[in-house]
Amino acid sequence: ARLEDLIRGSVLHAEEMKGDERYFCDVCGGKRDAVRQASVSRPPKVLQLTLLRFCGGNKKICSSVIFSEHLSLPLEEAA
Repeated sequence: ARLEDLIRGSVLHAEEMKGDERYFCDVCGGKRDAVRQASVSRPPKVLQLTLLRFCGGNKKICSSVIFSEHLSLPLEEAA
């Protein structure tokens, strides 16, 4: 897997907040469906990444992660 693809898939993806995960609205006092998404507006001078190498059920992910010395930010979410 490429580092850029892992960042897009785990950090920058849009997450639908529905059901029990809905946001509380301060205006109406109720829970509302929403979309939550992180973004990088300005790249930091130093970026420290921690790769979670486990998936559900404590199964270890043994695939290699390919990365270069330089990472161009911001990355856009994969369409």
